[in-house]
Amino acid sequence: MVSFTITACKLNSSGSMLGRVTLAFCKSCRFITTKAEGTNVRWFYASDVPIRKPFEPTYSIGDKEPQKFIPFSKNDSMRLERMFQLGLCAGSASNLKQIMVNEDHLFEVDLARKEMKPAYWEGPVYEVRRGLWFNSEHVPVRSDLASELEKHRQEFLADKSKHQESNNVDGEQGYRDVFSLSKKYKEGKMVLYADEQTAFVVPELYGGKMQLNWLRSNLAQAVQFGAYRVVRGVEADSSLTASVKKNVASEVQGTSKSLGKMTDLINWQIFGLLTGLNPLNSSKDSTNKVMEREVETDYTREKAADKEWRSNHRDVDHLVFCIHGIGQNLGKKYQYVNFAHTVNILRNNIKKMYSSSDKLKQVSKDNGHADWDENCRTQVIPITWRNKIGFNTDDLKVNTEDPDLPTLSDITVDGVKPLRKVLGDVVLDLLLYGESHYKHRILQEVAGQLNHLYSLYRARNPNFDGKVHILSHSLGSLLAFDILSNQDRYPLDFEVENFFSVGSPIGVFKLIQKTKIGHLKASSTEKVEHPQCQNFFNIFHVCDPVAYRVEPLIDRSFTDIQPAYVPHWTSNDITSKVLEIGGSLIANDSKKENSTTTMTDRQIQMLNKLNYSGRVDYSFLPNFLEVDLISAIKAHVSYFEDMDLAAFVLKQLLSQHRRVDTGLLAQKRSVVETD
Repeated sequence: MVSFTITACKLNSSGSMLGRVTLAFCKSCRFITTKAEGTNVRWFYASDVPIRKPFEPTYSIGDKEPQKFIPFSKNDSMRLERMFQLGLCAGSASNLKQIMVNEDHLFEVDLARKEMKPAYWEGPVYEVRRGLWFNSEHVPVRSDLASELEKHRQEFLADKSKHQESNNVDGEQGYRDVFSLSKKYKEGKMVLYADEQTAFVVPELYGGKMQLNWLRSNLAQAVQFGAYRVVRGVEADSSLTASVKKNVASEVQGTSKSLGKMTDLINWQIFGLLTGLNPLNSSKDSTNKVMEREVETDYTREKAADKEWRSNHRDVDHLVFCIHGIGQNLGKKYQYVNFAHTVNILRNNIKKMYSSSDKLKQVSKDNGHADWDENCRTQVIPITWRNKIGFNTDDLKVNTEDPDLPTLSDITVDGVKPLRKVLGDVVLDLLLYGESHYKHRILQEVAGQLNHLYSLYRARNPNFDGKVHILSHSLGSLLAFDILSNQDRYPLDFEVENFFSVGSPIGVFKLIQKTKIGHLKASSTEKVEHPQCQNFFNIFHVCDPVAYRVEPLIDRSFTDIQPAYVPHWTSNDITSKVLEIGGSLIANDSKKENSTTTMTDRQIQMLNKLNYSGRVDYSFLPNFLEVDLISAIKAHVSYFEDMDLAAFVLKQLLSQHRRVDTGLLAQKRSVVETD
C-alpha cells in the first residue's frame, strides 16, 4: 500500500491558528483525520546539563544528554506550540521569532535551535524539547526521534484504519505496525507500535517474523529484552507533571541554604586560605548541579493550578538596573555564585516584601492597578561588565591583549598564592579603574550596556512607560556616579529617577580627586560633580570597610550629624523603633539628651538638590555583635541579599513623596567615637 500525509493549519474565526491537522491518505484516496497536534503537547527545558556556558569557550556537552526536564507553564507551552505550528505551516522554523518565557519573561526560547537562555544577561544555554513522546522516565524524547515516531504513527494509523474498514479478519497481522527508522539511534533501529499511544523502539529484528510475533504477544516483557518504551502525549501518563514537580521540589528544598551567596563564598575563601582546601573548586558535574538548582528555583512562579494558564508577563512601572562592583571574576571561576543569581535574590526579596506590605499594596490599589494584590510592578536586571574589559586574571600562558607582555600569573610571587589569587580577582578591579585607558573602557562598556538593555527591554515590553533607576554596588556605584556626572561624554538614552549606591567608595575617591558633590562652585578652580538623577541615595552598613559617606563632600557642616537610618524590615512594613520625621529616618534614642538637632534650611536646600528627603547618606542600623573582620567583609558583599535593602528600595519606588524644605531632624554625631 502506498500512503502519504498532508498537513494543514487549523484556524479560528479570527485567523489565529489553533493547531495542525494531519491528513493521512492511502492508495484508494480515502483519508483519516487525526487529533489536531498541539492539544496534547507540553514543552520542556533541560536543567541539568547546559548546551553552552558563558565565559567557558572550551566547554562542550559532548555525548552527555540531559536527563532532567522541567515543564514550561501551560501558557508558555501554548505560545511555544502556536509559534512552532506557524513555522511548520510556513515550511521553515529558521525565521521564527524568539519567545519570551518563564518568570517575568526573563528567558527566551529560540525555536529554530530549540534552546533557552537568559533574555537580558549572559547565562547557561539549555536544550528545549517539544513534549509529544516520552520515555518511561517521563523525559521527552529528542526532537529527531520524536519526529520519526510521529511520522510513522500516522502511517500506522492510516494502515490500521484501512485494514479495519476492509473487515480483514485473517489470522495474521493485517496491517503494518513495524517501521524502520532513518538512522540507528542509541535507543534502537526500528519502532513497533502497540497502539495509538504506545510504541517500542527496538534493535534489529534478527529473529525475523518469529521474533516480531513474540514481541507483539509479550509487550509487557519487551523492555526487559532491550526494547525502549515510549508514550505519546502529556495526558497519556497522568503522573508526568506531578512527578517532575515532586522531584524538583524535593531537590530544591531549603533553597536559601543550598544556593550560592556572596557571604558563603567569603566564608569558603577564608577557610581555603587557612586550610588549603576549598569546596568551591569543584568538578564540572558539581558546577552543573549548582546551575541546575538556580535555573529551577530562581525563576519559578507560583504553581497553583488556577495560575498555570496565566501569562508569566508582568506590567512594570519601575525598571531597576543593577551594576556589580569588584570581585565578579570570582563568579567566572565559581558558578556557585554569580551576579545574576545575586540579583535574583534581590528580585525575590522585593516580591516577598511587597506581598507582606499592606501599605504598598494600598498605594498600588489607589493608583488603579488591577493586579495590586500581587504585582510589585518592579523589575531588576543585572549589568555585568567585568568580563568585557579585558585584563584576564586566569592562569594563562600568553597575554591575549599584548603577547609581548607577561601574564599576571608570570609576575605573581609564589608565596601565599591562594590569597594572591583572591586579591587578583577582587582588588585588581580597583587598580584597573585607576588607569585612564581601562577607566574609559569600563565607563563606555557600562553606559553601552545600560542603553542596550533599556532599548531591548522597551522593544520586548512596548507598553513600558515607567521610570528607570540604577542600583549599584561598591565600585559599580563609582562607575554609575561618574557616568551620571559626565552625561556629555557617556550619555544615557533615558532619565534616571533614583540612583542607589550601596557599599560605595564614592566618598573617598572624590576626596582623593579633590572633588565636591552637588554644590555650587565657590571658585573657578573648584571641582564639583553632580549626578544627573532626581534622587541620590548613598546606603551603607556602618561596619562596611569599603563604604564612605558623601554628605560632608556636599558641605563640611554635615560632618557633625549622623546619616539617616534605613528602617529594619519586619513581616509587615517597618519596626516601631524607627521614627519617620519629615521624610528622614532616624533612630529613636530618648535616653540621650540633646541627641538630635534641627538641620538648617540652608543644609536642607543643599541636600534637596540631590534628594527629595533632604538627606543623601543612609545607614543600616548597626548590629554590635558583628565587629570582627569576617563580619566586616560580609557587610560589604551582602547588600543584595539583605531584606532591609529590598524593603527600602521598593518603598522609595512606590511611595508618594513630598520634598522636605524645613524642620528636618538629624541625630548628632558623637564627639568621641570608639573603634
